[in-house]
Amino acid sequence: MIERLMQSFIHSFPLAQQVGAAPQTGADGPKANPPAGGIGEFIFGNPMGFMLLSLAMLYLMVILPQQRSAKKQQSELLDMLKNMKKHDRVITSSGIHGVIVTASPDSPTVSIRVDDATNAKITVNREAITTVLKEEPSSKSS
Repeated sequence: MIERLMQSFIHSFPLAQQVGAAPQTGADGPKANPPAGGIGEFIFGNPMGFMLLSLAMLYLMVILPQQRSAKKQQSELLDMLKNMKKHDRVITSSGIHGVIVTASPDSPTVSIRVDDATNAKITVNREAITTVLKEEPSSKSS
């Protein structure tokens, strides 16, 4: 009964007859429809396949290089903070410029001289230092 209803429904739409047509029969018996055509049809003929391809391209071209760059910057920053020594010129994250007075490798803080005239010093965390200029302060000749 359901099959007759489906057949009458399919036959009522001409386009559906072409798409949903039953397999052709010949002298050798029923012929099966050929399988759908390969990966190209899956990617470009199927919206989900195209979306997966787009996500893979986004990952390979944008996200992966950005992750590599972030790892490289992180390791460079850690090396810079580890290799700070006395008389290096530094800039902190708050914009304070100074010269390192004391910096022991195992200490989480560093003392910085911020004023040569008054010999004013401040102590900051190592992580607060964003730039190390690696040059001794130039002496002003009068």
